[in-house]
Amino acid sequence: MDKNRNLTAIIIGSVLIIIGVLALFGNLFNILNMDDLWPLILVGVGTAFFIAMALGDNSRAGLAIPGSILVMIGLILFYMNATGNWEAWSYCWALIIFAVGAGVWINGYRSDQPELRKSGQDTMRSGLILFLIFAIIMEFIFTMIGLHQQVNTLVWAILLAILGLFLLVWRILHLGKTEGEHVDLFWPILMIGVGVTAILYELGLIPADNLWMMLNLWPLLLIVGGVGLIFRSRSPWVGAILGILVVAGMLTIGLAGGQLGLPSQPAWFADIGAIQFGEE
Repeated sequence: MDKNRNLTAIIIGSVLIIIGVLALFGNLFNILNMDDLWPLILVGVGTAFFIAMALGDNSRAGLAIPGSILVMIGLILFYMNATGNWEAWSYCWALIIFAVGAGVWINGYRSDQPELRKSGQDTMRSGLILFLIFAIIMEFIFTMIGLHQQVNTLVWAILLAILGLFLLVWRILHLGKTEGEHVDLFWPILMIGVGVTAILYELGLIPADNLWMMLNLWPLLLIVGGVGLIFRSRSPWVGAILGILVVAGMLTIGLAGGQLGLPSQPAWFADIGAIQFGEE
């Protein structure tokens, strides 16, 4: 009981100190505007969890998880509040997954548990991949509907292609090892393809109409995903072949879609007509 009370006192005390320092600087030097800096309170609360962890023994290593989440949310809100780019929530949520992984990794490092460190690394990698993928997709959409974008889509595209290439090389190098028996090569190849397509679009080599043609064929991804789930467990190269076919199709439609006669208007769901039940 005393241990829990001491932990609570450390966290609350740290939060009060951080808020007090921010408020004091704002009152004395008139340089801090809490209308802009209020997300730093969340960062301060998250930092308090790290302080409590650092002042305790290994049993408090788990405090790194809520601390990482709160710090990340505070930083995301700080960026959005400062830039007005609130649309970025459509992909910045993936950074919270990254923060969970970071907290788990710190927990494993602090408590000397290798399995937690590995789990944290995997979660961080997943969060970063989701962040880049959704950033590309949503920045594409923002560009098409005319919303202001804080970071050019070309930057996201290059980052996604580089990350996909890194993951592809890393996984191929692990194919001959025990942990590489169930390596998935589909997603790294798809990431490279999406990144390259976005780069060509930003460079003006792929027209917007051709991009809509590509997006209208999204049901093919469901088909490919189903085939992959059934057969890719037999060999990692099945996923690689599926990825290459999808990327080849994307680039073909992107560069020569006008000659294929595909619809260029947004059509997210097919018009399947009325569904009849008996005589109704």
